[in-house]
Amino acid sequence: TKFDLPIGPDKNISKESVKKALRNIEETLPVLVEKGQDSWILFCDRDSVSAAKESIQKMLGIYSDKEKSRPRRAQATSQNGSTTTDTSSYLPADDNKHVLAHTTKNGIKLTVLQGDITEQHVDAIVISANTALNMENGLSQTIIRKGGSSIQDEADKVVKKMKSVKAGNAVWTKAGILPCKDIIHAVGPSDWPAQKNKKQQEILKKAYLESFKLASSLKLKSVAVTAIGTGLVGVPLDVSASQLFNAVEEFWGKKSEVKEIRIVTLEDEAHIVFKKEFEKRFKSNQSNSA
Repeated sequence: TKFDLPIGPDKNISKESVKKALRNIEETLPVLVEKGQDSWILFCDRDSVSAAKESIQKMLGIYSDKEKSRPRRAQATSQNGSTTTDTSSYLPADDNKHVLAHTTKNGIKLTVLQGDITEQHVDAIVISANTALNMENGLSQTIIRKGGSSIQDEADKVVKKMKSVKAGNAVWTKAGILPCKDIIHAVGPSDWPAQKNKKQQEILKKAYLESFKLASSLKLKSVAVTAIGTGLVGVPLDVSASQLFNAVEEFWGKKSEVKEIRIVTLEDEAHIVFKKEFEKRFKSNQSNSA
């Protein structure tokens, strides 16, 4: 949902005050905040919309008399003060919807949402890649179409320098004209056997983990990641989800520059699988550490 704030030279609210208020909201409610062209955009579940808006207005001193007279909606918090998410009712907002959130003790925020990863306003997006960084199929093709051919040109230079990118590793390029700054190309398994292969799963987890490590080494604060290997390679969605969360939980134990990880899937089936994996691990207490 879009949220306009009275900011400007003829207003009493500074940009610094707004940023501070929005950071506070993201820390206390399961909310993502992004800057649109002419307004702020809140991504959150239906029950948190009113609470988020009221809190922002109150912190900025723009809580109107009319709004003060309205009964407040229930806060999305549990009795012990931890934030919870109602997973049975969601508020679609622009290209993102179905947001679930979890924050660790060391301040890393994990969210799962359904949306288009190419539209995410983050420092970097993590996508599935092959060893040659050939971006001709699926999501990679969409990225070139939206972000420009300079992305493939830069990827070709990386491959020329490295010869190839080994499975389980990750490299980065600039993101062309996409909303993000960089693209992290994560190379997962090259094929998927009929049986569940432990080595291939280890490669998959390593590709995710190396992507997060790379983002941290680049001093990036936020990354959005999508399912690796579930296209032409044929990695089952549940395997990709479990290995992603395994990598996330291992990464949380390390000192990192990254403060936000978004798991973004476009299709309903993929979102349902990743949502279930999230709920299995974090639903009981989504805002406390893992």
